[in-house]
Amino acid sequence: ANLSITANSVVPSTSAVKLNGKAGEAIAAGEIVYLTSTSNTYSLADANASTKLPAAGIAGNSAGTGQALQVIVSDPSLTIGTHGVALGTPYFLSRTAGKACPLADLTTGDYTTAVFITKTTTTVAFGILAGGAAIP
Repeated sequence: ANLSITANSVVPSTSAVKLNGKAGEAIAAGEIVYLTSTSNTYSLADANASTKLPAAGIAGNSAGTGQALQVIVSDPSLTIGTHGVALGTPYFLSRTAGKACPLADLTTGDYTTAVFITKTTTTVAFGILAGGAAIP
């Protein structure tokens, strides 16, 4: 199941690496995004759509199409709110655009991209690690 991240719970730490850009579609804070090559805007990344990869980061704020978007590229202690999963659990880009899920939820043809590991009941270590190949 996709991890539920409440948009207003996303708070980067002081160690976060962030980029500023524009949203190419409606994006909620906590959704995983990629940079579109044609419009140079951020849109929702998707594990089962090679055209919506590679993932670039996680949205630090909610934004509508054309609005300013802060993208968190990495953060050793990103607050995402209470998530209720076991500590040390790795999460991957989901086949649901913008979402994160356990590896077991991915299937044949999906591209594996690790996005974070749970650290506490409210924080994760966030960083993109893409495998670059689809699951056979």
